[in-house]
Amino acid sequence: MNDVFLAPLDLQPHEQGYYRHPTVSGDRVVFVSEDDLWEVPLSGGFARRLSGSRGQVSNPAFSPCGQWLAYTATDEGRPEVYVMRARGGPARKLTFNGASRASVVGWSPDSERVLFSSNLRESFTRQLGLYEVPRQGGATLRLPLGGAQGLSFEPSGPGRVLARHADDLARWKRYRGGTAGVLWIDRQGDDQWERLLPEITAGLCRPLWRAGRIYFISDYQGHGNLYSCLPSGDDLQRHTDHLGHYVRFASADLQTIVYTVAGELYRFDLATGEEHRIEVDYASPRTHLNRRFVDAEEFLDDFSLHPRGHSLALTTRGKAFNMGAWEGAVRQTGREQGVRYRLARYLNDGERLLMVSDEGGEERFEIHTADGSRPAQPVDTGDFAIGRPVDLVISPVADVALFANHRHQLVHLDLGTGACRVIDRSEYARIQGISFSPDGRFAAYGFFTHFSTAQIKLAELESGALHEITPGEFQDVQPAFDPAGRYLYFLSYRHFDPVYDQLFFELSFPRGMKPCVVTLQADADSLFLQKPRPLSGDDGDDDEESASEDATGDETPETGTAQGDGEDASASSETAASEASTTDDDAPNASDDEGPEPIRIDLEGIAKRVEVFPVRDGNYGDLAATEERVFWTVYPVLGALSGGDQDEAPGVLRYFGLKSQKQKTFARGVSTFEIGPDHKTIALWGEEGLQVVSASAESAGDEDDDEPSRESGYIDLGRLSVQVDPLQEWHQMLREAWRLMRDHFWREDMGGVSWDEIWQRYSGLLPRVSSRSEFSDLVWTMQGELGTSHAYEIGGDYPRQPQYSPGFLGASLRWDPDWRLSEEPERFEGAYRIERILRGDTWDAAHSSPLARPGLNISEGDVVLAINARPVHAQQSVEERLVNQAGQYIELVVAAGDGQSAPRRVTTRALRSEAELRYREWVNLNRTRVHEATGGQIGYVHIPDMGPAGYAEFHRHYLSENGRKGLIVDVRHNGGGHVSQLILEKLARRQVGFDLQRWGKPMAYPAESVAGPLVALTNEHAGSDGDIFSHTFKLMKLGPLLGKRTWGGVVGIWPRHALVDGSVTTQPEFSFWFEDVGFAVENWGTEPDVEVELPPQADLKGDDPQLQKAIETALHMLEAAPVQLPNFEPYPDLRAPTTLPPRDNTK
Repeated sequence: MNDVFLAPLDLQPHEQGYYRHPTVSGDRVVFVSEDDLWEVPLSGGFARRLSGSRGQVSNPAFSPCGQWLAYTATDEGRPEVYVMRARGGPARKLTFNGASRASVVGWSPDSERVLFSSNLRESFTRQLGLYEVPRQGGATLRLPLGGAQGLSFEPSGPGRVLARHADDLARWKRYRGGTAGVLWIDRQGDDQWERLLPEITAGLCRPLWRAGRIYFISDYQGHGNLYSCLPSGDDLQRHTDHLGHYVRFASADLQTIVYTVAGELYRFDLATGEEHRIEVDYASPRTHLNRRFVDAEEFLDDFSLHPRGHSLALTTRGKAFNMGAWEGAVRQTGREQGVRYRLARYLNDGERLLMVSDEGGEERFEIHTADGSRPAQPVDTGDFAIGRPVDLVISPVADVALFANHRHQLVHLDLGTGACRVIDRSEYARIQGISFSPDGRFAAYGFFTHFSTAQIKLAELESGALHEITPGEFQDVQPAFDPAGRYLYFLSYRHFDPVYDQLFFELSFPRGMKPCVVTLQADADSLFLQKPRPLSGDDGDDDEESASEDATGDETPETGTAQGDGEDASASSETAASEASTTDDDAPNASDDEGPEPIRIDLEGIAKRVEVFPVRDGNYGDLAATEERVFWTVYPVLGALSGGDQDEAPGVLRYFGLKSQKQKTFARGVSTFEIGPDHKTIALWGEEGLQVVSASAESAGDEDDDEPSRESGYIDLGRLSVQVDPLQEWHQMLREAWRLMRDHFWREDMGGVSWDEIWQRYSGLLPRVSSRSEFSDLVWTMQGELGTSHAYEIGGDYPRQPQYSPGFLGASLRWDPDWRLSEEPERFEGAYRIERILRGDTWDAAHSSPLARPGLNISEGDVVLAINARPVHAQQSVEERLVNQAGQYIELVVAAGDGQSAPRRVTTRALRSEAELRYREWVNLNRTRVHEATGGQIGYVHIPDMGPAGYAEFHRHYLSENGRKGLIVDVRHNGGGHVSQLILEKLARRQVGFDLQRWGKPMAYPAESVAGPLVALTNEHAGSDGDIFSHTFKLMKLGPLLGKRTWGGVVGIWPRHALVDGSVTTQPEFSFWFEDVGFAVENWGTEPDVEVELPPQADLKGDDPQLQKAIETALHMLEAAPVQLPNFEPYPDLRAPTTLPPRDNTK
């Protein structure tokens, strides 16, 4: 035998893998590491790789016969089921479903069908059901068990045990909310399901029916371990004693249970009850750790301009670079790997850069030389912890900086001494915009005085004195000093021009912002005061004559005064470009040594000198100024669903000319911009990339010329060579995720969890990690130690697989082996029968079945014989024929279900997804059930989440349903959000009057109020703001709450801190407190007034006992308090009196 097999196992952590998802058959264990399958003897030894997947592999499962191995992989984009021979070899893809979630859970007892969980044909993407697919290939069938994530069969018996809600407890440890894993047992195999161990509120998952007992993982004693009980639920035992890291991914054959703890493999002998670690001799090239180069533009984080405008400092993928805009080499400063740099800013000499670094594990400021000639110099701030800086500006006259941090502080930093001084701190939100005065003596900043109001404040930096520029009556933010010291500009939410809603009686303020200006000197004229001037000088905007005129001194304003008619006082666009390009000397000019003249700010009455720019109200973003122009970005008011992320939508960069008093468009498709310290150069980031142009130019250039060059202004970011060492990068990312949680978690004491000990525990596992998915798992399980909701890790830079997106028909089909064509019975041997066509919104092609298009005349019961001229059969399903056909026109060969007519060809367009269609079908079915059962008296609305989609869905049906006598409000499977209070406010309306009219029915007041009973339905999948809605519905006594205890996650998040590879970790920051139960909804949920279970057998029967109970409750309430119009009599008598009273002439 080769020596490698005989070597003792003395591997260091970096020589071992991060092992997950084991499965066992006899003396063989297969597990997942580096996103591939590996095999090792049960007794331990040398591991060999079984697969070479292009995507991520997970959840392998040996067949009961031991001959086959099924697993999940993402080789073609979406997770699908594959099968190979147990010894290895080529794999066969069994499913072509295109679902967003799929995971192999096991096999049928006869080894002929692979079982997997998926959201394939569920009404909600978060809901998982169980499916099966033949080992030889063919159609996927859904098992009628309702929501489920695991299934285990009694060996040589009829029994089954089912797992719901949870498959892994380590990502939210000690969870006790509504979706804590539960087990259901069918002891006789007759679909009489009962809860197993219903008294345990902790999670139970990964059930295994072995040796006459039900084994499972639970943390009901505070740590995840292996337990078992009898099928009756008696004799509960714990079999392992792990503290800290959880037992995970348990799987078994008839003799052994295998699982992982802290990335290592373990086995449990069912006969002896003994546990042993499986020693793995792991020899892998670990190719996921090879260095690679990434696209600088894709991961660009920040940029800033050189004081002379000819160069840029950039951070991308956490690395710091500086370079000439179009010429010269690119310099990388700082550590090449393992350190993140942020907020790189040039100091005034143009030779040094100030930036944030997290070298050593904590963020600090460092000064770097632009040419890298000297080591980075840390700025020693002493005992002052800078926190997480979120904004950084450099003084125009000294080595001084101001920064805002996550603690809502504005901090003054002396770069010479490192001394930090907190200038101000808001109790409500982060500082919103910082601007130095031209002389460096003052700083203006946006300061929140409440959650919805902010003021502009002014700090005298030498004395520390603070002054209010605006009173805080509105929301005033983003101040920017005029470089000439005449004005202070800012943005303000102070324009109240309501817009009527087109569907409901509502008004809103979608465009509430306007740019404003404060005149700093009390004796200066208004910026908008127009003075007489000759026609020859009025040539529109930013003319060269104005520059020369100012240069002659004819109209040169005195320093510190506001004249307003000297636009383009510094240089024309051509002059600015010439100055920026004709010198390589970055040192300041001799004239600059004297420093700028001190500006005068008259504080008395300054709030009364605020004026609004004469431009349209809108949605404004950034604001900055040169001496002759004020620039701002304006973003369109978009629908929250059609417009995507409003914060990421490209806007229009406009400027207001101080001389012309006109607004003009400078560039389109701009996300953000910056005016350089020279006040002549502007850098903008937009749809076409990064661009640097003269701030006095007419526009940013030709929209059709996006090739990098000095003429177009576009920057070639391909010049940056961004090298990534994955393991060093993951170490930095893990530390940053840990640090973000420490600094943002809603309790400083971390709820009593020793966060430093957690770092030691999980950072020790990092050397084992060899793929991005393993790193993600490590972050999830580390953050899960807090036992708190909303601790997520989302996104990231994963290897890209091909995306062969399948098309969908919006129908349920079943293979019918007996179908024959009457005239030619030998031509077809079976067909796929259309059992159900999902109608959805037939008026919307994207949300209805392609089989329901006008003119196709396809009916339920008809059959599909071929797709795009390729026949379908038992082993080649309709789904397989639709691979890579998403959104494409397809040709179907269909025939009548009775086989009596000749096949015909029809053309339709396949859907890209049928998730929304299945949801719409579910809602329509529920509404129909309610209407039919109540004779149309009770309405029905479902709210899928508490975000824009849920808000839209609620109002879509509330429009028609609120006019009925009562309403069922269904928030089952609500995914949370932030609009619950808006919906509750509307539901809380109670009719107190009516508007009567002659030709129509009386109209209730307040409008859109429900006349009769309200009944709410909730379940364990209603979470976050769905939790809050459910609990507040009870608190407000709007009606009874029926269903199941909710998810129990009400510590909110604000995702905003991206890691270097684009992933976002969330920190539970906002903990919800209720007046009746305090913090108790978190990690528990809210209890319904009436609990209604949804057992697995309900799915088999097609029943919805929860909805049925809501119908019965609403009808009972309606019977007890009937809804009818009041008797409006007596009506007013409007006749004039026919007589007058006697006159009293004695008075």
